[in-house]
Amino acid sequence: MGLFNPITIGMLLVSLAMAYHIIRNGKSPMWLVALALASFAGFYSFLATIAVWFAYLIFGVFPDLLRSRSARRLGGFQAGIGRGMYPHGPLRRCHRAL
Repeated sequence: MGLFNPITIGMLLVSLAMAYHIIRNGKSPMWLVALALASFAGFYSFLATIAVWFAYLIFGVFPDLLRSRSARRLGGFQAGIGRGMYPHGPLRRCHRAL
């Protein structure tokens, strides 16, 4: 199929998007080095590149998602559901303690 098959072009686009994300968000440049080394890994280039993508998702992107404003808001919403079910629960507990 040659150099310009759809899989190669797709991998190039995903790698460029990952490099853009790394630079834009100020991540460690070691991610760029890992991506570059994986791209030139020879026969195992495909597997190494995908491994770097997954590692970046797990160790670079997901922790930031868990610390995002939306995640904190969702956590507060879930706590609010419990308060909505028993709106006078804390007051009742205070009266029982007296």
